[in-house]
Amino acid sequence: MELKVERRAIRPIHTVGRFYWGDELLFNTLEDKVRDYNKDGDLLDEGEEKVYAETAIPYGRYKVVVRFSPGMKRFLPLLIGVKHFEGILIHRGAHIGNSQGCILVGYNSEVGRLTGGETCEKILMGRFKDLAVKDETGKIKTYTHTDGTKAWMLSEEVWITITGPASA
Repeated sequence: MELKVERRAIRPIHTVGRFYWGDELLFNTLEDKVRDYNKDGDLLDEGEEKVYAETAIPYGRYKVVVRFSPGMKRFLPLLIGVKHFEGILIHRGAHIGNSQGCILVGYNSEVGRLTGGETCEKILMGRFKDLAVKDETGKIKTYTHTDGTKAWMLSEEVWITITGPASA
């Protein structure tokens, strides 16, 4: 399964985008400031830097697993292999203060804010539940992720591509 975040509005302190499940637009995204200015997938070039809890992940393609988040106390999509970052989740949130590098989902109702995040997260998790491998009773099968948390077994690999406008 291929997911996509298409960054559309890159602002001085936040970034608004669109979240696609395959070719289907599901909702909007809100991220921290983009600092991967040349879109090469890292923050190593001149003028680029990671500022903790104020930097969007670099452009690129990342594997996604559904893992239990001890901090959020629920199963959420986790991006794997993000340079310079750990623990990048896709979850609900109303404003950039809820992000800390994660991808927030909701509806872009006003500048720099999302509404309906809880509904959007439920929609997203419903899609992942449809991909989850279930036992004969219908319970989702899990395994122990490399970080020691429980993760869902999925029927296919899931990848997300972070793209952006032609010029930032």
